[in-house]
Amino acid sequence: MSNKSPSRFSLKASAEYIIQWMVFTLILNLGLYLMMRYLVHPRILGLNLTPERIDLYSKLSWAGSLLVNFILFTVVYLIISAPRYWIDDNGIEIRSIYRAKKKLTFDYVEITEIKIRQTPIISSAFNFGTIVFYKTDQNEKKRVAFRFFGVKYPKEVYLEIIANFENVKQEEITSEDLLL
Repeated sequence: MSNKSPSRFSLKASAEYIIQWMVFTLILNLGLYLMMRYLVHPRILGLNLTPERIDLYSKLSWAGSLLVNFILFTVVYLIISAPRYWIDDNGIEIRSIYRAKKKLTFDYVEITEIKIRQTPIISSAFNFGTIVFYKTDQNEKKRVAFRFFGVKYPKEVYLEIIANFENVKQEEITSEDLLL
């Protein structure tokens, strides 16, 4: 008789995944800044305004632009880094670290299909990806139940998770795929 304890482990978005989205947000912010600087600002200055009003407008517009960029950057970071995924023998639990009482729990029997999604170049270079879980609704339509965003080593995690499933249609992943 073995005293095997149930396996339970936690996952979260990898640092590489968070950095990828932060770089995308930084590029978006740079684009917004350049549009403000070279498109909007010269048009406002072209109006017949007094120098005092131009100076006030300049200070307000750059302060507003900075505030919008900071808020956008912060919101992206908080959304991506918030969820934690707990996997055990009974099911999957998704918790938010910012609202600890909010959690979603899924039994393995609810899940009908699992897929791994990766960004073409960046995900393979840094070995992270998103694991997507599907379930069927009352109309027998397949829909996304939940996603594990930015998981480090997604193929190994995928193989660990599918060991608990019975009725899941799985992608064909061989040991050769794990070596690539």
